[in-house]
Amino acid sequence: MSFSFSKVIEKPSHIITVENKIVPLKLPKTKGVYVLLDEKGEVLYTGKSNNIRVRFYNHLSNCHNKKLKKEIESENIKKILIYECETMLDVNFLEKYLIQSGISRGKYNIEYTDKIIDIKLKTYFDEVNGVF
Repeated sequence: MSFSFSKVIEKPSHIITVENKIVPLKLPKTKGVYVLLDEKGEVLYTGKSNNIRVRFYNHLSNCHNKKLKKEIESENIKKILIYECETMLDVNFLEKYLIQSGISRGKYNIEYTDKIIDIKLKTYFDEVNGVF
């Protein structure tokens, strides 16, 4: 018997419809992965955070991705899917899986490379195991 993430990923914990502007106060303060969709249901961006509400305040004030910032300011984001996670390890694996599998690869996601993800995961494991 083989393992597949696709068999264990639950439906989103929250599906938030955005009328006009994103209102961070309507978002949970939990760690997890979020997926931003436009009116056609096309994935614009998939991201992660240890506090989704705070991350959206950052997106609204100082977004690192200029194209995504333009979508947010133009009020083109119509739905937010949120997958709450128990640990940051879960968050990192889920985000990587959603993007690299193509399930939720947003057109504004900066392409992940295995090397970057592997470095982040190694750093996480080193921190957990007290290497630092």
